[in-house]
Amino acid sequence: AVAAAASSTDAPAHVRAIRVLRAVWAAEGVQGLFRGYSAALCGIASYVVGYFFMYEGVRRALKQTELREYETTSHLLAGGIGGGATAGLATPFDTVKVRMQTQVYATPAHPHPSMLYVWRRTVAEAGSVMLWRGLGARIASNTPSGAIMFAVYETSSRWLTSTTR
Repeated sequence: AVAAAASSTDAPAHVRAIRVLRAVWAAEGVQGLFRGYSAALCGIASYVVGYFFMYEGVRRALKQTELREYETTSHLLAGGIGGGATAGLATPFDTVKVRMQTQVYATPAHPHPSMLYVWRRTVAEAGSVMLWRGLGARIASNTPSGAIMFAVYETSSRWLTSTTR
């Protein structure tokens, strides 16, 4: 029922999305709608905590160099390093989340395997390296986005602070 609702092309995308939600709800209940949420939450939390910790550490270190004169460059570097370096923290959780959402290890007897179960089965069957599959793409994505986000945030913050005085 879920596959049929998803593959139907006779309606606009938002209508098909609602059909899929209804089909998942009917087949699996609320658990089906939140499949993979625990892994997603752990991944986001580890990324955000690591990102701000890394950004702040790099930013402070750059203040001790000649780059202290170039604030925007320092924020670009610190944000990029923070985003790229912490991508590794979240990648295993993202891998597990996708495997939970695609029901790789779901069975009729165990339709909603836990995050820990999926993690352990993934490592047992494919090795721990599987948890970091896609890390290169994540680093390539998170490095520039982290650099831009922090440079824009810090520049905007500085500008807003200066205009309100």
